[in-house]
Amino acid sequence: MALSFLYRLFRHVLEVVRVHWSDTAAKNAEILVLRHQLAVLRRQVTRARFTWSDRALVALPGRTRTP
Repeated sequence: MALSFLYRLFRHVLEVVRVHWSDTAAKNAEILVLRHQLAVLRRQVTRARFTWSDRALVALPGRTRTP
């Protein structure tokens, strides 16, 4: 009886350690993937260059007058 209890206790402890380790590993893997995606996106996106017509369209709503 005591041997069965110790065996079950040992299995439970190992399961808790495995779940904790896999959660940590999965979290670390996800963080690495997200950092890589962010680095790739930063390389692809350049700063927008507005032409004079773009600037005119942005400024137009600010120049309207209300009666």
